[in-house]
Amino acid sequence: MEALLEILLEAAGELLFELVLQLVFELGARVLLAPFRTFAASLRTPWLALAGAAAGAVSLAVAPHAWLARPWLRVANLLLTPILAGGAVAALGAFRARRGLVVLPLDRFVGGFAFALAFALVRFAFALRG
Repeated sequence: MEALLEILLEAAGELLFELVLQLVFELGARVLLAPFRTFAASLRTPWLALAGAAAGAVSLAVAPHAWLARPWLRVANLLLTPILAGGAVAALGAFRARRGLVVLPLDRFVGGFAFALAFALVRFAFALRG
């Protein structure tokens, strides 16, 4: 039972860490991405992925160790977190659209997914094990 609780807490911690970083970046991205609203959607996604990879690299300076001790949890995190982050960002974009506020590229599922996937890939590849 204790092992299951530990696994759940590790997974929740990693997910929360990535979601909080995603939201912090999203707030800063509103200012930085506003001039790029006129870019074609096909050009936005690679830039968002690059920004996600950069944020993942910066996060390694803050938290260099993988929070998930088990390899299968790291793989599950790599698969699930981008989907959840993309959904959360899309929900935020829908909320903003309903309020009549500006919807930026990161406010769509694909933008949030690309950012979170690149972020998770960098952390997956380079986070210290242990």
